[in-house]
Amino acid sequence: MADLITVSEDSFIKSAHLSPHVPGLDLHGNTSLVVLKNPSTSGFSIPFTSESEGKGLENQGTGSKSRLQRIKYDKLTNQKTHKKKKTYKCKVCDKTFFRILDLNQHQRAHTGEKVFKCDVCDKLFSDAATLNRHQRIHTGEKPFKCDVCEKTFSRMDVLNQHQRVHTGEKPFKCDVCDKMFSRADNLNKHQRVHTGEKPFKCGICDKTFSHASTLNAHKRIHTGEK
Repeated sequence: MADLITVSEDSFIKSAHLSPHVPGLDLHGNTSLVVLKNPSTSGFSIPFTSESEGKGLENQGTGSKSRLQRIKYDKLTNQKTHKKKKTYKCKVCDKTFFRILDLNQHQRAHTGEKVFKCDVCDKLFSDAATLNRHQRIHTGEKPFKCDVCEKTFSRMDVLNQHQRVHTGEKPFKCDVCDKMFSRADNLNKHQRVHTGEKPFKCGICDKTFSHASTLNAHKRIHTGEK
């Protein structure tokens, strides 16, 4: 059964950023709002102008979605999350978690266990989120869109990286010469100038290079490719 929680109208509107166009809701009155915590949805989402109205709808399930706006009660759920203690502790690194599910997922980083399998290529992953990201390689799905140039990406982190092209942001700094970079991989490449590291080795003459592109150019000496 769903839970009914009564909150003041003022605090609800401020915290939920409530639209004034919710059917049947008078934003100028002084009545309390009753929020239905629906177990089939996440968060506190349906406002009612009276407790009796809320109780009358709490058993209607998802059918009420078509008649009522779903309002995410972020502030209340966030407050509850912050008040909760992280009671589940990793025995290896002492990191703590709110949920046993998150602890179990984290522990696979230590054990190397991979229980999530791609049904296309059979590759294994330690968590469902990484599997989902991987599967976009097969589906071609690119759900993350740049709001400047409308280019789409399969991963949020790649979108964030791309957006620095527009913003000019360079958050990665070389600790030797203070040069700034927009991407971590470009910083890593640059740092080889200082360290002298040459991780790319020619399989024919064993000569080493600091960048893959330089190695590829070198290989043409052996292949005769122009």
